[in-house]
Amino acid sequence: MARYTEDVYYETAIKVTREAAQILRDSINGFKHIKEKLGDWDLVTEYDRQIENIIIGGLKRAFPNHRFIAEESTGKDLPELTEAPTWIIDPIDGTTNFIHGFPHTCVVIGLAVKKEMVLGIVYNPILEQLFTARKGRGAFLNGKPIQVSKIQELSKALVCMESGFIKVDDLREKTMERIQTIVKAAQGIRTLGVAALTLCYIALGIVEAYYIEGPGISTWDIAAASLIISEAGGVVVDRITEGQKRLGKIMGELNNLDEYYRIAEELTLYAGKIIEDGINTRKNIKSKGIDWDLVTEYDRKIEDKLIKQLSIQFPSHKFIGEETAAKEGCLPQLTNDPTWIIDPIDGTTNFVHRFPHTCISLALLVNKKVEIGIIYNPLMRQFFSARRHCGAFLNGKPIKTSDMKDISQSLVAMEPWLAKDPQYLASVYSRMHALVQGTHGIRSLGTAALTLCYVAMGAVEAYHIEGIDAWDVAAGKLIIEEAGGVVIDTDGGELDLMTPRVIAACNQQIAQQLVDLIKKADCEILNKNLN
Repeated sequence: MARYTEDVYYETAIKVTREAAQILRDSINGFKHIKEKLGDWDLVTEYDRQIENIIIGGLKRAFPNHRFIAEESTGKDLPELTEAPTWIIDPIDGTTNFIHGFPHTCVVIGLAVKKEMVLGIVYNPILEQLFTARKGRGAFLNGKPIQVSKIQELSKALVCMESGFIKVDDLREKTMERIQTIVKAAQGIRTLGVAALTLCYIALGIVEAYYIEGPGISTWDIAAASLIISEAGGVVVDRITEGQKRLGKIMGELNNLDEYYRIAEELTLYAGKIIEDGINTRKNIKSKGIDWDLVTEYDRKIEDKLIKQLSIQFPSHKFIGEETAAKEGCLPQLTNDPTWIIDPIDGTTNFVHRFPHTCISLALLVNKKVEIGIIYNPLMRQFFSARRHCGAFLNGKPIKTSDMKDISQSLVAMEPWLAKDPQYLASVYSRMHALVQGTHGIRSLGTAALTLCYVAMGAVEAYHIEGIDAWDVAAGKLIIEEAGGVVIDTDGGELDLMTPRVIAACNQQIAQQLVDLIKKADCEILNKNLN
C-alpha cells in the first residue's frame, strides 16, 4: 500500500466522511432540486454531487495517485476495477429517503487495493451511526465491536429487501413473487430503501439477511458494507440470474464463543458476590409448593441480573431460567437458537441454612448442544468451567474424573431428600440401600450442579439423581464430559436434558455398573409390590 499506512487511509477517510456528512445533516430538511436517473425510484439532488466533490477532493489531496469510482461522476459506464488503490464512493445512499426526510440515509466510502476491499465506512449522520471496518480488524459501530446474528433458521430471521423495483415493468412480477416467498419463509420482512445501511444492520445483528437485485444497484452500494459484514462474521454472496451476477442473498453467522465465555465468566463472578453478601443475612423464604424446594429474593435477583446483562450483550439469544420458568408455570421449549440455561442458586436450601455447598450454574447451548458450562461456588472459591472440546477446569487448572473401574470401591452421591415426594419414596430407599451395600459409600450435598462438578474433579466416582430440571444439569453435564466422564439416563440410554434422570460417572464402566445396581433395586421393589 505504497508509502501510506492503513491508519493514514482510515483517519483521512473518516475526516472526509464527517466533513461531507455535515452537508447531508444540514440539508435533510431543506429544499432540494430533484432529478430522475433511471426512474422515479432512482433520484439525484444537487447535494449528491456536492458531497461527492468534497469526498473526492479531500482524498485526492491526500492520495493524488489513487483512482476513484463514484456514483455521480461515473455515470453509466462503470470503470474497470484494477489493482491500483481505488476509492469507491456513494455520496448519498438512500437519496429518496434523504428527499423525504426519512432518517435512513448515509455517506459511503470504501477502499479497494489489488481488487480487495481493505476499508469500509458507512455513516448516517442523522442517527449518528458510524459503521467502520478494516480488513482483519473487525467491524465497529461508533467505535464498539459489532457482530452478526446467530440465528440459523430463516423462519426465525428478519429479512430486508427492496420493493422499489415493482415500479420496473420487467421486474414487477418477479419482485412480487420473491416478496411473497420471503414473507412466507421468514419471521418478518423490512424495507428501508438504502442498501449500504441495511447491509450494516446485518453486521449489527438486528436483521439476519438482505436480498436485492435490479437496475441502479452498483458497486458503490455494496463495496464498503460488504467488508463491514464480513468483518462482523457474516457473508455477502452473488445470486446468478439470467447469466448476470447480481447481489443476492446475505446471511450472517458468527460463532464467537470466546466472547460469550468472557462475558459469562464476568457476570457469574459478579453474581457470586450477591451470594456472598446474602449468605449470612435474613432471607425472605418461599416454597414452590413443596417444603424442600425453596426460593429466596436472592434467587430472583441473580437470575434477573444475569438475563438482563446477557440480553444487552447478546440480544438475539434465548433464556431458560429456573425462577422465570417457575413464575410462568411452564418450561420453555429448547430450540437451535443460542440459549442460556440458568440456575441462579443451586442448593437454595443450603444457602438458606448457610451450608456452604451452593452455586450459580450457567450454560450456553447452540443447536441444542452445550457449548459453555460454568458452575461457581463463591463461598468455597470453586469456579468450575468447560467449553466443548477445550477441557474442564477448576479455578483455571485442568481437572479429570477418577480412573476407578469398580463401583464397589467407588464413592457415589445421591439425594435422599427426593423421598419426601411420595411417588419417589419406595424407589429412593431401595436404591439407597443398594448403593450403600454395593459401593464404598454414599454422599449427599443437596446441590446437583456442584455434585456433578465433584464427579468431574474425581472427588466422587458417580452421582444419581432424578426429579430435577435442565438448569440443574446443563452446565455440569459438559464439565463432566470435558473431564472425561459420562452423563446418561437412568436406564442407560441418552440423557434428555429437558427431563433429566441422571447417572453421571467417571467412566462408562462405572456408569453401567450403577445402571445395573439401580435396575436390580427397582426390580426388587416391583417384585415386593406384586407379592
